[in-house]
Amino acid sequence: MVRLIQLIISVVRLATPWIIRAIVVAVELILTTLVSIWVGIPNAVEQIALDWQGRAIDAGFPRIWDRRLYLVLWWAAFLTVILGWILLSFMTVFIVNLLF
Repeated sequence: MVRLIQLIISVVRLATPWIIRAIVVAVELILTTLVSIWVGIPNAVEQIALDWQGRAIDAGFPRIWDRRLYLVLWWAAFLTVILGWILLSFMTVFIVNLLF
């Protein structure tokens, strides 16, 4: 019985940072989606892609691949916004179901 309690405590201790990080990422996705709705989706996607491209270049990514990197990051930013919409819609339905 003592080993089971120790195992449960160990699993909770090891899983807590991962769960907290998942919640933080979900909140960041929702905020990105809300900002993209406010600013405009094409503008938000372009700004996110340019920001990510700047970070990649600062980290040492070769400048010869700038155009292709921008296209890949543009699509990644677009899919991020779409994923944020999906997450936001699920969260909205979940909260409405809890309230009513």
